[in-house]
Amino acid sequence: MKKKFAFLLGFTLLGAAGFSQSAEPVLMTINGEEITKSEFEYVYNKNNSNASVEKKSVDEYIDLFVNFKLKVAEAKAQKLDETQNFKDEFKNYREQLAAPYFIEEDLEHALIEEAFQRSKESLSTSHILVKKRGDGSIDMNKVAEIQKRLDSGEKFEKVAVEMSDCPSSDQGGYLGYINVFDMVYPFECAAYATPVGTYSKPVKSSHGYHFIMVHHRRPNISKIKVSHIFLTNSVAANSAKRDSLLQLIKKNGADFISLAEKNSSVINKKDGHQFWVNKGIFPPEFEEAVFDMKKGEVKGVNSAMGYHIVRCDSTSLDCSLDKNTTENIKDKISKNDRSAVLASRIIERKKEQYGYEYYPEALKPYLEAFKMPEPNDRDEFLDKYDEPVFTLKGETFSQKDFTPSYQASMWKYYMLKNGQGNRSDLINFDISLSDKEYVEFALNRYVKLRIMDREYDRLYKNNPEYRNLLNEYRDGLLLFDISQREVWGKSARDAVKLTEFFEANKEKYSFSEPKFRGSVIYCKNEKIKKKAEKLLAKGMSAEDVVNELKEDFKKEEKPAYLKVGLFAKGNNEAVDANIFKSAEYKNEKYPFVVLTGSLTNTPENYREVKGPITADYQNQLEIEWVKSLREKYPVVINQDVLDSIKNK
Repeated sequence: MKKKFAFLLGFTLLGAAGFSQSAEPVLMTINGEEITKSEFEYVYNKNNSNASVEKKSVDEYIDLFVNFKLKVAEAKAQKLDETQNFKDEFKNYREQLAAPYFIEEDLEHALIEEAFQRSKESLSTSHILVKKRGDGSIDMNKVAEIQKRLDSGEKFEKVAVEMSDCPSSDQGGYLGYINVFDMVYPFECAAYATPVGTYSKPVKSSHGYHFIMVHHRRPNISKIKVSHIFLTNSVAANSAKRDSLLQLIKKNGADFISLAEKNSSVINKKDGHQFWVNKGIFPPEFEEAVFDMKKGEVKGVNSAMGYHIVRCDSTSLDCSLDKNTTENIKDKISKNDRSAVLASRIIERKKEQYGYEYYPEALKPYLEAFKMPEPNDRDEFLDKYDEPVFTLKGETFSQKDFTPSYQASMWKYYMLKNGQGNRSDLINFDISLSDKEYVEFALNRYVKLRIMDREYDRLYKNNPEYRNLLNEYRDGLLLFDISQREVWGKSARDAVKLTEFFEANKEKYSFSEPKFRGSVIYCKNEKIKKKAEKLLAKGMSAEDVVNELKEDFKKEEKPAYLKVGLFAKGNNEAVDANIFKSAEYKNEKYPFVVLTGSLTNTPENYREVKGPITADYQNQLEIEWVKSLREKYPVVINQDVLDSIKNK
């Protein structure tokens, strides 16, 4: 997948597919498919953004463009655009590409504003969790029992210890202080809506059901800006001076900074006696006092460092929802379950725009189908119905339309609900839903798909930027797949053809620098080395020499070993030292080596020059393939339209 993505990003001839707009001039037709002037200009201008449109460059480029389109035509002829893998990849990209165009700014801003306001306050909370079972279901009897015990007045902590499925049950369900984005969104919403000293109704999340107790609420101050007069311990011992400074500021309204300039030690003069205090940096007693201050408040604080007269000038709560804060929250929303909430709110608004209306009575057969244990019986039963289910912009969708989508997922849901099926499907199904809730869920999902189909079509027709990018990616996927099949895959798996190509073009593939082809025998001592040299002199092969050495020097553990190959300079220290004279050979365990072989500039087979030989072979396949495509598919270019591009 990474290779494919890199190819799609790097390929420079990805053009828009031939979706002709009737009002646009048609530049060419390939195999009967029209390609408009604007399609070509988009691709050309994208890849020549710094170049003027000259006759020669357009002529050169249009030839490349035709070759590209021919390959895409061949991919379609081989039905590569109908494979499930292609459909899934294209669908995912379409959704990602279109997502920013569908953002409703007011809805998004409402979530941003909500998160920003909540970020200013932290809540001390406990909770009781009824966790989803392994099959995705929830023990609703347990939920009801917890509710009953809490409503009867039992202490929250006691019920949490005895009933909660969360590890926090050991602490009576206590979670400490939480802030925005710390918990899943339904939990967060319920917590911020619950008054101090009370508990929430059961809240459903992706984890199960939560009962949430809120103990305390406090400002979520992360840093505080102070003006500061610092007195060393020796100076602070003069309580009269200390008290006098406080009196001048608090009661007489004296200028704080002027007093700081005259009386403060040098600890913070460089900051104009003002600085930000971040948690975890200053002495605890100083931080505890400072972070409890309100804006404008002045107080004296003792610490191990000395005595501080501090005025709170501002806190992190005083910051505004500026551009940086907005972007930071927006990024967090995109990675949080709020993104699903935003998508759901957008769909609800789209329903209003499309005049969505549905007929509840039409869902009764789907509820009846739940009572039938056999899939074939359910399918046969539902196939009989064809009443209207809902309308969008006056277009009616019947039970016949909805049923295939419903049937595709219903059997998985049914199996999971009965403790069977693939657990990986649980991510798509909440089997704690009642039958009625699931039917409504399935309908809403189907309505969303139909709305989004129309939104994608509308965006495609009305937004050239989106249309060009989408078509670019689609044709790029097809180009990758067809090139893999017709060129890259063939060269990778056809060793016979590569060998033939190498033998026919051997003279082109000399090494740019000589390499050593031969053997390196590594010896433990000089005696073993001399014996190796004698055996080689008798005409023995290097492999036989090493075997002989192992027999002759049995007392030695692995007296010698062999490396055979083609070595470029820098590949092997022994070769570098003895053949290329470019390095010093050092090996404490095998300090002696014997080499046999020679320098060469000529490869023996295609594997020794696999990179360049494969590239050249692929180029040949490409040339032959394009030639066959030009013979196979008719290409007709409208010269008048082409001239209008050249003359711009």
